[in-house]
Formats: sequence, C-alpha cells, structure tokens
Amino acid sequence: MLQAGNNWRPSASREALVYRARLLGRIRAFFNERGFLEVQTPLLADTTTSDPHVQSIVVDCMGQQMWLQTSPEQHMKRLLAAGVGDCYQIGTAMRGDEVGKHHNPEFTMLEWYRLGQDLPGLMDECCALIDYVQEHQPKPAINCLSYTQAWQQHLPGNPHSMSAGELRELLPQDEQAQHKNLATDQLRDLLFAISIQPQLIQPVLIHSFPVDSCAMARQLREETPESGAEYMVAARCELYWKGLEVLNGYHELLDANELRQRYQQDCRIRQARAMPSVVPPRRLLAAMESGLPPCAGAALGIDRLLMCLSGVDAIGRVMAFTFNSA
Repeated sequence: MLQAGNNWRPSASREALVYRARLLGRIRAFFNERGFLEVQTPLLADTTTSDPHVQSIVVDCMGQQMWLQTSPEQHMKRLLAAGVGDCYQIGTAMRGDEVGKHHNPEFTMLEWYRLGQDLPGLMDECCALIDYVQEHQPKPAINCLSYTQAWQQHLPGNPHSMSAGELRELLPQDEQAQHKNLATDQLRDLLFAISIQPQLIQPVLIHSFPVDSCAMARQLREETPESGAEYMVAARCELYWKGLEVLNGYHELLDANELRQRYQQDCRIRQARAMPSVVPPRRLLAAMESGLPPCAGAALGIDRLLMCLSGVDAIGRVMAFTFNSA
C-alpha cells in the first residue's frame, strides 16, 4: 500500500546515484563498441505480454484501456522485423507485482537483441556484459547450469516431468494444504523460489527451463544423461546473483502461428487465475509474419544489478525514489 508522508528526500545516496550513472555509461559503451543501435520504444500500448507469470498494469488513457509495458520486447521485435539490426534499450518498465526490498513496480530495464545468435552465444554475451560493467572490482566467475542440474542440487526428482502432486509433496507438510490449488508451473516456481533461489549467492546462469515457461522462447529437445530420456525444454536462460533474478534471456521464437497458440493457452490460464484478459499482439504477429530475423535477446534489471555490484540488500538504496516515496 502507498504510504503517505512528508519525507521528501531520495531513498538513494548521492554516491549511489553517481555509481548508477557510471554503470549506465558502461552498459552503453559495451553495446556501442559492439555495433548495437540504441533505441527507444513506447511505455504505453494497447496490449501487453500474455504471460500469466507477469502482472501487467492496465490504465485508462483518453477513454481507452491501455497497458504499461512490462518490457519493450514486442516493440523491439517489430524494429528487428523492419530491419533495424542489433539493438538495445535502457528504459522504464512497469509490473504490478509486490513492493518490497527486492521489488518496485517501476524499475529500469536493459533489453537487447542480436541477430543470428543462439542460446549458447547469448549466454556468452551475458557473461561478457557482467564482466565488462564490473570495472576494477573482483570479478566472480559465472557458473552455468541447466535447470535440471540446479534443481537436483537442492531437490529430488526431474522438474520437467513431475506432477503437481509430486511437487506439492516437496513442500513443508504444514504448507501442502495451503497450496493445494496451485498448478504444476506455480508449484515448481514456488519450490524454486524457496529452496533454490536463496542459495544462488555467486552468479549463475541457469538454462533449459521447463517447456511450460517458454514465454517467447523457442523449444529445444534435451536428453537426461542418467536415463537417456528426451523431453522438450525452453531455450531460455536466467542469471541469479545474491539470491536475486537479474537477467532473463531467450533464443527467440520466430513462428507467428506458434505465438498465437501460446497466446491462446496463456489466455486460458489467465482466465482460470482470474487475471485480466489481454488483446492479441496483432502488430507483433504481423511483424513476425513479415519476417522476424533469427535472433536471441535478453532483459536485465539494472536496479537489481546495481544491488549485486554495490552489495546492498534493498532496491531503494539504488533508486532515487521508490513506490512508497514517489
């Protein structure tokens, strides 16, 4: 809840704001040296992501329902289809999630796309970026693990094939009844958040996520080394550091028909979870049909990266003003 008050002072120190400005400069230098074009796209649009894991904010603008964008993904892919080439953007993103030490509804996002890149290439570029922006600080090595490997370091079973009932049994016994109505993906996300994510203190890139978390990533076939069984995974990676999710990247889906099917499935899930409906991304679909070039892309939370680099444990210490003081 928004707290009224007369404390007008910023939540971050001047030193933190200076460091923030320097980090933004380093990010721009990284991408400019590699030939990327910096772009700027709208924050307000008539549609948003249909992903049921993401809470978008709807507003009334001149009598029309509009959405504050959770990321610039849809607009940037339209630029890619129009021939802009490798590009990046630093700007505001909005999500209607919780407010707390690690969350703010309004935050700063870096998003970039490179043509002709696959998931391993994207992961290499993510590591290069994190190394570059640390300047003269000690630079911890970034470990890379599949989702299955990360899961099995802390929890039993194969996360790609476990049922909702099997996942629920991994919760503390006194919490199982509380979460009896959660779907398989929700239970898996909950277990990851409470049993795995807090242990990820050193930077680690996790890849090959369960297929139901594809969002706008391609699907790949993966084999279980122990059993030889094959299953589909999402061509997706996420960077975790000091218990925070910092970055999310995809080997991007190109098939407009597949995106339509995923949108329809998302809408069914959103309806079951009493979430607002989202209109189809018709302009993005048209751009994909005209020819979205093969590419990979990632979105990085700059505020959380600043938390990791500066060693603070509250997002307000790296932002000028937070939701509760804006």
